Amino acid sequence: MGTILVVDDEQGIRTMLQGLIQRENHEVLLAGDGYTALELLKTTAMDVVLTDLLLPGMTGIELLKIIRREFPGIQVIMITGMPTIESATEGLRLGAFDYMSKPVSGEVVLKTIRNAILVKRLNDEKERLKEENHRYRERLEYLAEERIRSLKDKVVIVQKDVTEKKRLQAEALQISHLASLGELAAGIAHEINNPVNGIISYAEILKDECEDQGRDDEIACRIIKEGERIATIVSNLLYFARDVEEEYAPVHLGTILEATLSLIGKQISKDGITLERRLRKGLADIRAKSREIQQVFLNIISNARYALNQKFPGMHPDKLLEITATTVEVSGVPHVRTMFYDNGTGIPDAIIHKINTPFFSTKPPGQGTGLGLSISHGIVTSHGGKLTFQSREKEFTRVIVDLPAATNPESGRGE
Repeated sequence: MGTILVVDDEQGIRTMLQGLIQRENHEVLLAGDGYTALELLKTTAMDVVLTDLLLPGMTGIELLKIIRREFPGIQVIMITGMPTIESATEGLRLGAFDYMSKPVSGEVVLKTIRNAILVKRLNDEKERLKEENHRYRERLEYLAEERIRSLKDKVVIVQKDVTEKKRLQAEALQISHLASLGELAAGIAHEINNPVNGIISYAEILKDECEDQGRDDEIACRIIKEGERIATIVSNLLYFARDVEEEYAPVHLGTILEATLSLIGKQISKDGITLERRLRKGLADIRAKSREIQQVFLNIISNARYALNQKFPGMHPDKLLEITATTVEVSGVPHVRTMFYDNGTGIPDAIIHKINTPFFSTKPPGQGTGLGLSISHGIVTSHGGKLTFQSREKEFTRVIVDLPAATNPESGRGE
């Protein structure tokens, strides 16, 4: 639910939009001109302003400029009965969230407002993460200094102390990187969503013109569809990176896998990797923290992608990644087993027992931290599961993730 300001000089349109928007339990305020709108903005926290382009005394474009300058967090949606490419370009260039032409369907209005509120929330989250990350970094620096000071005060410094210091510093660095990822994701969401919304708006104008002129609108529809797909990917990225406490809950493994592939699937396709997925029907749910398991899957798939690209730098018919999932029993307890198989470079026998060790990496310096599988192992273990590896150097690697099934026997569903 959000707070929406409708600005239009026609009473009938204001009343109609108010009734429409209130269907979704939004609070709606009304203004007949730009000056009244600005007074309301000074006294009420708004999420979205829906304004006509042609207003008495102050145009919608002039109102947009002031809002962007004095109330930058508010999303502005332009609406007009005389749409042109020039007016749309001007509005979007100045930072309007979207541009709609009258007559516009109620569903389009509500969908656009929902998207605008989502972007507003993302931007607010970005600012919150900035402040939180700043406090977090200060705290980490303080703790690191305290720990280093205590180590220096010791008369005898044994190897264990050095290892502990290195571990603490690496954990602090990793936590700092994860906190920064949350901030970065929010920034990416903002920077990508704005031009994507502009692209969708232009495509909708072209679609309307094609319909009016009786021309084929397939290309415009494709642009709209792909733009919405980008928005979904950005939303998944933000969900993955957001630093909030998550509870264990029943979730279907296919849901986590789809969210993971939405982040890395295009890179897999671009690398020429054949991806095969086989999830058994009736697969039970697991009880998990979805983001943590998504982090595990993302790390495993990224490692498989790296190994395949090392063995097959270009396109190759044998460049294969298989992901399968089935229900098994481990010590008499139902588990969901996910297997990731790639026929990449494999892992030498001499080091396969080390790959869960913190800081151990087979990648060149700068390309691996040596923490990914260690963290993944910890996550799987904390879920009561097991992470195992089977590999033959220069031939294949199979990663097996066993996670306990949700206790509710009705929680499974077909894929």
